[in-house]
Amino acid sequence: EGTYSIRMRSNGAESATTSPVYNLTTFQAIAVEFRFKASGMENGKSFVLQYFNGSAYTTVAAFTAGAEFANNITYLTTVNLSGSFASNGRFRFMNQATDNTDYIFIDAIVITGFTGSSLLEGVKFIDVLHADHETFEEVDLIVYPNPVDNELQYNITDVPARIKIYDTKGKLISDRWVY
Repeated sequence: EGTYSIRMRSNGAESATTSPVYNLTTFQAIAVEFRFKASGMENGKSFVLQYFNGSAYTTVAAFTAGAEFANNITYLTTVNLSGSFASNGRFRFMNQATDNTDYIFIDAIVITGFTGSSLLEGVKFIDVLHADHETFEEVDLIVYPNPVDNELQYNITDVPARIKIYDTKGKLISDRWVY
């Protein structure tokens, strides 16, 4: 927070930052919220959020330049997870780009645990906080049911609007304009 952020760059080897160890056994759902901004990332290059379950890391969300974000724009992102969590759980961000000019800046990381499965499992939200030379407005969006089984419903008040939904692996599930 404040003046500083985490800066990750790659020089051919993956660059990462790792959280402290957390006892997450009392939670059934976890939301990881953070801000990020990229600089110099070529289209197709990515960074990931991973969860350590006590024995191995698993990628829970992937973010790909050109598909989910653009350079020099600040994004507010939330990744929702549900299930059983470890007593020695960790999170890490990894920059998987290929050279020293591929920067990812990460800031304002908030990890919240929930004792019910009240989050939309496997959903990743990305909101633009600031964009150079463009204007973005925040709109009211209601998403239900929560949790979702097979079909996600939504209501949006301000149209037209573009709604993109990604799974936690970064795969685009839906991309549509609502009028």
